[in-house]
Amino acid sequence: MGKGLLSMKYEYTFSELQNEMSVLENTFPIVRLVDPVACRVVTVVRQDGRLVFTPEAPCYQVWNRKHQCANCISARTLRSGQACTKFECMENRVFQIICRYVLLEDTKLILEMGTDISAFILDGRETPEEIEEGIHLLNHKMVTDPVTLAYQPHYIEEHLLHMAMNAVCQPYAFHLALIGIDGLEEIRTEAGCLACDGILRAAADSIRQQLPCDEEGAFLAIYDENSFLFAAGNGSHEAIKEKVLAVIRSAPSVPILFGEKPLSLQLCAGLITCTSPELVQTDSLLDSVYALRRTAGQLPLRFAERFLQPGQT
Repeated sequence: MGKGLLSMKYEYTFSELQNEMSVLENTFPIVRLVDPVACRVVTVVRQDGRLVFTPEAPCYQVWNRKHQCANCISARTLRSGQACTKFECMENRVFQIICRYVLLEDTKLILEMGTDISAFILDGRETPEEIEEGIHLLNHKMVTDPVTLAYQPHYIEEHLLHMAMNAVCQPYAFHLALIGIDGLEEIRTEAGCLACDGILRAAADSIRQQLPCDEEGAFLAIYDENSFLFAAGNGSHEAIKEKVLAVIRSAPSVPILFGEKPLSLQLCAGLITCTSPELVQTDSLLDSVYALRRTAGQLPLRFAERFLQPGQT
């Protein structure tokens, strides 16, 4: 990332931002403000001396999606504070999207600009449908681990709050399960990184067989070098618990062969269910599920759980 982008102005008054967006609209067909947590386009007006922020359509709707983009550069820009870019398709046209972080009188927003680059991309050698599929695959590769096909760790921070805000359970329930692999460091020391890759891939596949990782409102991501985080905004605590226990029980029977030496998969897990979206926004939540996972490794079931309600710490 060049120094020019890193040193861009990001603190704005309302009139300054209005003026800058007016200038940008002369160059970019798409210029809009986005709330990167709610994933909504935002309009801002001044009424009676104060700013009024009005959420409108979902920002991903323009790309004909029903949920937050996997490669959400608005959330990444908020996380990193740096300008980010990606490609998207709309009505057989290809757009380059650029996102910048802006602070509008203490409100954090993303200034999103899009320019049509179809003339440089659609040269007739590939159909628009093939181009669109290629861009879809590229955006997916940007956020997934090639070994396990789980999402990269940064995906957690970029998607967790939005998913929690849109959990579909009634009554509300949002689940986090941290599933850890025992003895991975010893395997790395004794058998090397390729053996670790085999263990990680087997663990991710085993988790996906039991838990609804690919359903809408759920995901599986790498948490650290020997743990996976499963998040879901659907299903009951008991249903998710039974699936996590099934993952743990079945792990030792997963066949893993490295060279001629069989490797053993041993898992443990901590599970937290939140009964209010406000609970998901606490900084300590991931620390809590990590502590549960450590506790689980010392228990006979290799599983520990918490059911969080408002007022609990």
